[in-house]
Amino acid sequence: MSEFIVKVKSSDQTFTVRPNEIILDAAILQGINIPYSCRNGTCRTCIFEIKEGIVQAINVEECLISPNELELNKRLLCMSLCKSDVIMEKVSPRRRAKITGS
Repeated sequence: MSEFIVKVKSSDQTFTVRPNEIILDAAILQGINIPYSCRNGTCRTCIFEIKEGIVQAINVEECLISPNELELNKRLLCMSLCKSDVIMEKVSPRRRAKITGS
């Protein structure tokens, strides 16, 4: 296959990704609105959950993504490659627990 099709759930945006092309790079080149900041796996802004398809995380030892998140099909798009067509959804930022005083 020469290109994979990626669909962003909830926004219905689609774009294509070539084999061995970073997903975030492909999105940026095609004008797709994907939140990102650092582009090196440390800010976690581009974390998505893969709903369908196969996405390979690369250089996971250098990223701020846990083994548990990887098992739950979460990926940092700046450090990931498509291995099939994909449907993905943005992961909501973690909410901090409110600290109440006495």
